[in-house]
Amino acid sequence: MSRIYNMENTKRGSIIVFYSQELDKLLVKRLIGIPGDKIEIKDGIVFVNGDRLEEDYVKNIDDYNGIFEVPEGKYFFLGDNRPNSNDSRFWKNPYILSNDIEGKVQFRFYPLKDFGWAN
Repeated sequence: MSRIYNMENTKRGSIIVFYSQELDKLLVKRLIGIPGDKIEIKDGIVFVNGDRLEEDYVKNIDDYNGIFEVPEGKYFFLGDNRPNSNDSRFWKNPYILSNDIEGKVQFRFYPLKDFGWAN
């Protein structure tokens, strides 16, 4: 992991390590929404500001539906294995403060089939 000092240096789709105050633990999830984004999920397919998000990294989709508007200074995260991910869709407060973001995953060790540089 590399520490993030400026969130403008991150991009949608990055794998991020952050602290969830709601769950009281560190999590690793995919960055989907940045401040000002409108996220719409239809039958598990994610749209950001009206455009379908290409997510070749998603392992499984589910039939979830929901709409989220990411406030200033906050971010929205989803897991890659959507049916089994406790992510922004299910939290009381679905957004993570920029101050709670620890870093960006650079290299994966596990699972072994995904061993290598992270996207």
